[in-house]
Amino acid sequence: INAEYGGDLSVGMAGRDRRVLLLLLFHTTCVAAADIVDVFASFQGSISWPVPSSSRGNVSSTFGPRIRSSCGCYDFHRGVDIHSTVGQPVVASYNGTVVRIVNYTDGGLTVILEHAFPPSTTFGGRSTLDRWYTLYLHLEHPPVASLGDVVASGDQIARVGMTGSTSSPHLHHEVRVGTRCSLEYALQNPGSTCNTLGYDPHVHPMLVYPDLQGAGYGPSLSATANVTPTVDGIVRVSTIDTQPNLNKYQFQVLDCHGQLKKTHLLNLNLRTGFDPNTTAALDTPDTSKPYLNPISFGYTASTWAIDAVVPASWASPVVDGDRFLLVVTDVWGNSTSIEFSAGGQCAAVSSSSWRHVNFEFNLYF
Repeated sequence: INAEYGGDLSVGMAGRDRRVLLLLLFHTTCVAAADIVDVFASFQGSISWPVPSSSRGNVSSTFGPRIRSSCGCYDFHRGVDIHSTVGQPVVASYNGTVVRIVNYTDGGLTVILEHAFPPSTTFGGRSTLDRWYTLYLHLEHPPVASLGDVVASGDQIARVGMTGSTSSPHLHHEVRVGTRCSLEYALQNPGSTCNTLGYDPHVHPMLVYPDLQGAGYGPSLSATANVTPTVDGIVRVSTIDTQPNLNKYQFQVLDCHGQLKKTHLLNLNLRTGFDPNTTAALDTPDTSKPYLNPISFGYTASTWAIDAVVPASWASPVVDGDRFLLVVTDVWGNSTSIEFSAGGQCAAVSSSSWRHVNFEFNLYF
């Protein structure tokens, strides 16, 4: 790019704007592979929030581990819930075609739109995709759109309802890439061609919507319990309620010399660290390794929070000077980190270093 355009045009640009520029430049010279993160960034000028009357602050449940209100139990939520009132308009998030209108037992009246990806779009380096889907659940009867309708971003397709299994009026909104069929469906129906990708297609819906920039929009990390040989380490992770967008949690254990002892990754979009083969397995966290312990969240809350837990049994043996690092990354690749220690001394550092230290540094941009 430097040689062809006489300089780095991305200098001074914010991270997301830089990714959009690079995507456009690549497509002017060749059809280069582009990850969905960059592709969705390029769509931003044409995206519509699906419930115009409810702001992003009305998200009552985000993507990933949560406490399900109906049972008070752990649940891996594969969409976002937007609180509203019955009858409020639901609009298309992006230009597309109505490919299915169906009544699900749990999801109620559902409208599914299909949208086009540009050539050579990839998902986490896994495959090349040509389409993506948005799903709108718990809708009021009858829908506004009809099967086969071609709709533009912002066109009304339905109304908020309470159909299916729900105790309050809201839109359950999903984004799926490559196919509309879940991995569980594909495994249970091996003769179906609906999902031949080999992975669960649901991704964090906030990836589609604008990355709110500036002070206060990045996540906050605070260690509430240090790891010891008998006590689990806990880091409280929270974001403002309009930006519940976290995706990756990288746990690391380092010795006092900085050598990596152990690592564990949880990636919500790619399901790394989770078992996506069945809903039951996905809804059962593996607590023998670092895991996420959700905190109840509702549309009236001003912050969203979850506890990242480092089991003492996984970190064992915990010795003086061990350091624990958690890197949290949102759907757009912005990262925030926290590091703390097990206490004690290390021969390679002074006695004042790494003794019950608990500090935070922010890489959010």
